[in-house]
Amino acid sequence: MTPHRFHRIEAPKAVRRYRTNPIEVAILAGVVLIFGRSAWEFSQNPTVTWNSAIQQFAVREPASVVGARAAQGAIIGVQTLDVDCTAKDTPTEVQASKIRVRGELCLSQTEGFGVLTQATVRNLTTQVTGNVFADAAHGKFATDYITLVPGTNELQFEFSDPVGKRVQKNVRVLKN
Repeated sequence: MTPHRFHRIEAPKAVRRYRTNPIEVAILAGVVLIFGRSAWEFSQNPTVTWNSAIQQFAVREPASVVGARAAQGAIIGVQTLDVDCTAKDTPTEVQASKIRVRGELCLSQTEGFGVLTQATVRNLTTQVTGNVFADAAHGKFATDYITLVPGTNELQFEFSDPVGKRVQKNVRVLKN
């Protein structure tokens, strides 16, 4: 028989463990400092109230609009142009760099036109095609924003039915 060897059981090595993560403590300290500074500034300037802060941001404008405060004399970035079924020889003057066109479809004046299936707009000056959103039930349409170049821009609207009948309407816009 071989004698049993007894192994000496060693005490576990001391492992240094954190109960809190140092990164989390740093983030919490940063948040507390920011909040503390904001509270201190708020206490130093009692004229600032929540209502005045909300009113300051109450006037919101689209981020894509350049010079949205056109009413205050700034550069006009976008404009909506309303068109009707009458043909005009003179171009409509605008100052905006982009326009949205809306108006009547005028398809009831076209003999034999069926159900509207496709509507497009093309700036013949820049050769750029835009989207037309047609509401055939109410006889109205609107476009997305169409970019204009300085001078005369010829916009060609085309409406078609399933049989292939097409109605074209041209609108001239003069960008100053």
